[in-house]
Amino acid sequence: MYRVIALVIVVSLSMGIVPSAGASASKLSNELLSINQMPIGWSVVHLAGSGSVSGCISAQVGPKPSTKSTVIFADGGGLPELYEGLASYGSTSVATIQNGLHKKIEALDHCQRVTTSGKKTTVHIGRMSFPRFGNQSAAYVFTAATNGVNDELDVLVARVGKIVAVVMEADISPVNVSQFQGFVVQALAKMK
Repeated sequence: MYRVIALVIVVSLSMGIVPSAGASASKLSNELLSINQMPIGWSVVHLAGSGSVSGCISAQVGPKPSTKSTVIFADGGGLPELYEGLASYGSTSVATIQNGLHKKIEALDHCQRVTTSGKKTTVHIGRMSFPRFGNQSAAYVFTAATNGVNDELDVLVARVGKIVAVVMEADISPVNVSQFQGFVVQALAKMK
């Protein structure tokens, strides 16, 4: 269930970084986190499913990426899960990418909830207090109650030059923020 929620949020959040079932052939895949950087017991998982999202994060803003790559890890095949998506924008100017990401961040700052397909889960969104990463970044916490269990998704959207990264950790509430920040530091350190 949570993977579907994460999928539709990622599609909406990431300015076109859509998870793929297999590894991308792009050079961006070399900049993704690797299994060797994960804690013991974590493995690579494949995100299956589809869905839609409605509400204030569903609009596509900014340019579409020319190249994208994703990876997903899970602790013991379950929760927590970590998603990393990277998108490169080719010949698009840094100013255009920056403006597009600024519009997405601005929309998220005014967004309080979205509804996803499938189980019609309402997801509440709030800005996280989080260090700045890269040239431009914003962090959010998404929460949803599913069958009486509070799920949480911590999200960082960051731009380093012409690459936009989305790093997310999903768990039963609350996500370990220190662990999430450690993953973010590792992920963005690999970006060139």
